[in-house]
Amino acid sequence: MSGALAKQMIPASIRRPLGQLRRYSAYPGLAWAQLRPLGEVMAALAPPQHPPILLVSMPRGGSSWAGRILGSSEQSLYLHEPVTQSYLRLLGGKGVSEFEYEVCRRPRDYLRAAGQAMRGVPRFPESVVLFPEQWRSVDRHAKRVVVKEVNPLALDTLIAEFRPRVIYLLRHPAAVARSYHALGWAGTDQFRKRFSPTTLAALEREFHLPHAGDVWEQSGALQALVQHRAIAALASWPDHTTVRYEDLCLDPVGTFMRLLRFCELPLTDALEREIERTSRSAGGYKPGGSDTDRDSRAMADRWKHELDPETIASVRRGYMANRPLFYSAADDW
Repeated sequence: MSGALAKQMIPASIRRPLGQLRRYSAYPGLAWAQLRPLGEVMAALAPPQHPPILLVSMPRGGSSWAGRILGSSEQSLYLHEPVTQSYLRLLGGKGVSEFEYEVCRRPRDYLRAAGQAMRGVPRFPESVVLFPEQWRSVDRHAKRVVVKEVNPLALDTLIAEFRPRVIYLLRHPAAVARSYHALGWAGTDQFRKRFSPTTLAALEREFHLPHAGDVWEQSGALQALVQHRAIAALASWPDHTTVRYEDLCLDPVGTFMRLLRFCELPLTDALEREIERTSRSAGGYKPGGSDTDRDSRAMADRWKHELDPETIASVRRGYMANRPLFYSAADDW
């Protein structure tokens, strides 16, 4: 029997953890966590600090940069989109990232991935575990899990199940719409895949869903609706803060300092240098890219120079028609 055929005969549920164990062999604590029930035993015997941090934004909302900085703390155990990446892999990469839990196509798997992440069981690929050296078993108890995710519509479920400390990161709706469009994410109806029929009916009674509008108007409306749902979930959860991406761009050290205090993570000299380095880069930015080094001051309102006035007006029309909670002043536009 050939090696390739033998490999195909091993179930993916076994093959994937074994592959990750080999890839993480230089980090024993991380490697053994790939195997059940060793990862769960390690998390129980050496639990990280409680509560875990959940940084959440819309996709393309700037949370990769924010997550990487918070996750670079010497006391962080950072996971980059563990729930979203696990979920989309199960769907063959086809699906939206932001949706209410009621329309989740693999609800048990979604919560299982979230539970692993929040408890500090790093049974995820390298695209999630960006800093494998953090996961040494000897000092887990002194660190705090930082999870970066992109589904504000699931906040109610994640808070009820795991009680994390939440950072809700917002970005200007025109900038998010621009990035969605650059990646080809703008569908003909941006609502039905994200909300259940019951929720849609309730939203249509209270708000204005431009089903027949262009993709820009729909994107603006969707982002306003997501704000309402996210803030409703956070209203009864005091352990949260909100931050604007633009504030991170214009005052990165000061704004990250506030977030680090909120997370009970230290601002070391090395981390301050990393904030300054990543916010002063003249790297190859492009709309829809995933780079985390940038000229942050230029990023704050770059959308104004990348979108024509008609497109901005379309995003604004859909957004303002739904009573947004942020970016509603005239000078925001």
